[in-house]
Amino acid sequence: MTLDNDAIEIARQTSAISVTKSSGTQVAYYLYPEFEIHVNILPAGVVQDWHKHVQLDENVIVTSGEITVEYMENGHVSSQIVQENDVLRVKRSIHRLLNQSSEPA
Repeated sequence: MTLDNDAIEIARQTSAISVTKSSGTQVAYYLYPEFEIHVNILPAGVVQDWHKHVQLDENVIVTSGEITVEYMENGHVSSQIVQENDVLRVKRSIHRLLNQSSEPA
């Protein structure tokens, strides 16, 4: 069996660009030419700033805990709770993520 060197690529956590945002959200950025992967930890009580993505299609997979997504819809703020193992596709909405629990998410 011959292995194709283009078959897989492993990015180690040490290769990520890690930052802590002013909201307290901890982010590890994995950047590729075609897409980005952001691994976020939202400490308890974190409220992110309102934002939207012009060039990215943001998808959020909640791997632990529970978050609330708030988004603008027809000039009003709507919200949904997103739980562990749920997938949230934000698209181009104006939104923010909140962790209203007492545990990191």
